[in-house]
Amino acid sequence: MERMHNVKIYKLKRDTHLITFEVAENAWIEGRNYVTMKVGQGMGGYNTMYTSWPLDQARNLWKTKVKEGYKVFE
Repeated sequence: MERMHNVKIYKLKRDTHLITFEVAENAWIEGRNYVTMKVGQGMGGYNTMYTSWPLDQARNLWKTKVKEGYKVFE
């Protein structure tokens, strides 16, 4: 199984659907520092929308998509 590593940007792709994960700046929520991920999804190799995700949720999305057949895309 592919695993997330401590890199800045990485991508998963299946057919023409692409998901990009990017380490975001730390977010301050209620006075606490959180590491977040910017997650973008798109078709045809182009991302159409980015949203901020908590790190644990981004990891769960990564695992789910790998199980669905997404592969690491350079």
